Amino acid sequence: MYLQEDFKILPVGISQAGGWRYAFIYDLVPRHFPDLIEQARNIQESEAREKLILVYLASVGAAQITDLRKLFRWDKPQLLNTINTLESSNQITGGLKAAEQTGEWIAIPEVL
Repeated sequence: MYLQEDFKILPVGISQAGGWRYAFIYDLVPRHFPDLIEQARNIQESEAREKLILVYLASVGAAQITDLRKLFRWDKPQLLNTINTLESSNQITGGLKAAEQTGEWIAIPEVL
């Protein structure tokens, strides 16, 4: 599980193994994407974090900071810094309230 979370392996097929006759076949990421490391070389960690949050919010509409912490498992200061950067550049809106939900939410402007 940790190898997949760290993007070191990925599912590449399905095998008829195990009790259910269904199991994923995994392989190393560089074997299937040999240019990936070179392509990612110029991407800053902060840029990657921002992109991941924006893509996630585009898929779910809105989320709470606790949701992002559970999903990405980033340190709270890193997460808050990324959120602040996105808010100050008007790419996300924070401090939102959702009907019949507790706490504050963040969202991309397109869903407001």
